Amino acid sequence: MNDKKNKILSLIEGDRSSWRKAAFYGDPVVSAIMERLYERWEKASRQGIPLDYATEEETRILLRLAEKYHRMSEAEAMRIAMNGDYDRDRGAGRKSLLRRILFPW
Repeated sequence: MNDKKNKILSLIEGDRSSWRKAAFYGDPVVSAIMERLYERWEKASRQGIPLDYATEEETRILLRLAEKYHRMSEAEAMRIAMNGDYDRDRGAGRKSLLRRILFPW
């Protein structure tokens, strides 16, 4: 396993905060990638771990998101995980801008 994959595991699985883990795994981008990884892992008779089947691009994306969620406060991670408010977190789109203006917390 390469350094990037080890770093992802360390940041997420090694984090004592269940809220940061929940926010990370609940992220729609992470969920989509993990779904593909589980499919590849199943096809490979469950050899290794699902992360072993990530492409370089998927690994790069997962690492970037793992670093983001690892730096996040537990309160912010809890808000995101409970509300499913991932688009607000990304700050993209008209709906997100409106939410940030009307609901700044």
